[in-house]
Amino acid sequence: MHKVFEIPELVDLIVQCLVVYTPIPLKYRPTPVLSCLTTDAYREIIAVGQTARLFRNPSLNALWRVQISLIPLLRSVGLVTREEKVWGVTTVVTFNTNRSIHDVNICALLPYSSRITELHFTSIGQVTYQDDFFVDNHAPPSSLFPALRVLTSRADRTGSLELTFVLRNVENALQRLDIARCPLPLQLFEAPFKTSSLASLSLNLLHDRGEVIVPVQLAPILQRCHRLQVLYLVLDFDISCILRSLVRLPSLTRLTLFLHEVPLPSIPTRMILPSVVHLRLFVQYAGSLQLTTHILSKCTLPTLTFLEVQFCHAQPSLTEAAHLFTAITSSNPTATLRSLTLSVKFDEHVRTGERLHSDTLRPLLVLPIRSLFLDLPWLWNLDDGLICDMARAWPNLEVLSMDTICFSTLSTSASATVSGLEALVRYCPALRHIEIPFSGTVTVPAAALDLSTVPAHARRENTRVAVLGVGCGVVTSPIETAMYLRKIFPRLKGVTPVSTTSSDIVESWRKVGAILSETVKT
Repeated sequence: MHKVFEIPELVDLIVQCLVVYTPIPLKYRPTPVLSCLTTDAYREIIAVGQTARLFRNPSLNALWRVQISLIPLLRSVGLVTREEKVWGVTTVVTFNTNRSIHDVNICALLPYSSRITELHFTSIGQVTYQDDFFVDNHAPPSSLFPALRVLTSRADRTGSLELTFVLRNVENALQRLDIARCPLPLQLFEAPFKTSSLASLSLNLLHDRGEVIVPVQLAPILQRCHRLQVLYLVLDFDISCILRSLVRLPSLTRLTLFLHEVPLPSIPTRMILPSVVHLRLFVQYAGSLQLTTHILSKCTLPTLTFLEVQFCHAQPSLTEAAHLFTAITSSNPTATLRSLTLSVKFDEHVRTGERLHSDTLRPLLVLPIRSLFLDLPWLWNLDDGLICDMARAWPNLEVLSMDTICFSTLSTSASATVSGLEALVRYCPALRHIEIPFSGTVTVPAAALDLSTVPAHARRENTRVAVLGVGCGVVTSPIETAMYLRKIFPRLKGVTPVSTTSSDIVESWRKVGAILSETVKT
């Protein structure tokens, strides 16, 4: 029988056995390691001691359901001993490993481990290992964590043996596995049944190439995860076989890939990912536009509704940009994509090449977009025609955010004007966020200010937009601009120009914002 079951004063001594105090005089001192409890939560557990003595099993379940450390479990069989050393006014708690764990210890550990449903390895300041954790890997595997559903690790390499110990003894109930920092244990490959129930898998494999894991080892694991719904991978090797494995995952709905210095994958034929609804693709090295476009052009995502892509690339050519947006459209032939986010990370001072015109974005018009966020600090030359076509093609549009940064030395006369806003107001009643790159002089036609020429029943206005992103366009008349914006946005409270532009432009838009704030309808 587990020794803590024999404790007369159950809760008080259980918590005393499991809790590690920190000498740091912080707000949450003392903070127990167990279950990430704060000081208040720890005191509340102490306060329910009398009730816990009457309801022992529910109390133990509540105390031990979520663990962030194996120390309480290993202390119960004497594998880890606790020592305190006083340095001046500071008391340092150290846990020393003194022997390996064997099969003879399983009976003592099982009553405790069977109550743990979540286990999280993390770096905790007040827990220090004098020696590396050690287990006897030659002993036959046993089911030590039969109820474990969630296992996560943010520990460094010193915690990899603990993770190995758990993976070696876990049953097939594991539903979520997150390994972020320590090397991936080989035990993950030795027991296929342990991944049969996985619904969420997150692996950071940046430093495992040539050490523990190679692509040909990871691919079979993915193919066995038939119930996998969420996959998060950080990779720095060829992903060709990984991508081909994803085709065999019928339940995969959310896919996130972080790619570092990955070569162009060899994908001879187009791959169909039938269930992916949410796709996030991050390519973290310079000149990654080609890889991004290649992956999207080789994948068919018939159920995709959300796409977020981040890459590193300077000003592309018209052909490169056109290929990117064409690949996005071709990857979703069933036209289900509703949310699209594209962002670029690069030095903004290296804008070169020709301006990208409206035709570059027109392939997106076939999609039922509701949210379009383009954080692409490239040189654009957009016109009102594109804005009007967007409004007609996307009647359910809620967010339209395009890069509003431009430089006065590179800007030309305006092509997109405030008149394009009328189409958005007319055709997109759900629109609540707008940022459009006005890059030249913003003028308001006199007829646009004359409401008498428009019948009351035909007037259009948007009452959802409260703040309007306006880029760095030059305002010729702050009063007329404010009157025009107030006509179509009665609840508009202000405008947000680019702060890095000239002070005159910022000041003129500040005047527009001041007028709007004084005349806003409540």
